[in-house]
Amino acid sequence: MANVSRMRTISGCMEYFRQEDPESGITEYYLRGLVKQNKVPVFYAGRKCLVNLDKLIEYLNSELSDDEEKALIM
Repeated sequence: MANVSRMRTISGCMEYFRQEDPESGITEYYLRGLVKQNKVPVFYAGRKCLVNLDKLIEYLNSELSDDEEKALIM
């Protein structure tokens, strides 16, 4: 069987992060910003926005340039 991407809503991603790291500083607002800026792959199923959880984790683990960090804060 092929690898299937773990697709989650933004709320589902937040649930995952809360379970894995209860003291994480990641917020729903931050994740929505990443989606709006096309930083992580998403799939729209009707009105529902599904985020590729594995790609999101990969993105968060990568180092950001100073310009990217400033853009995310603003």
